[in-house]
Amino acid sequence: MPIVVHAPPDGAVGMFMLKNLDPENWRDRREVDVTGRTTTKMITADMTPQQAMEAFVAVIRGAEIVEAAEEDEECHSGRS
Repeated sequence: MPIVVHAPPDGAVGMFMLKNLDPENWRDRREVDVTGRTTTKMITADMTPQQAMEAFVAVIRGAEIVEAAEEDEECHSGRS
């Protein structure tokens, strides 16, 4: 009588099988399309260091600098 050896299932094999059979639903990388206008306030002396840092990072990432009056107008008019 032959000896049958059972091996536990391999999760990595299942993962690669799903990626190959249905790549639209099973992939490591998701593509997210973000569109719209990103704005930040101009850095001023009355900002906290945290607020100034967040505004600086936003500008580096491509945000438009707006005056405080413009930003308030956008919030009240419903534009973003």
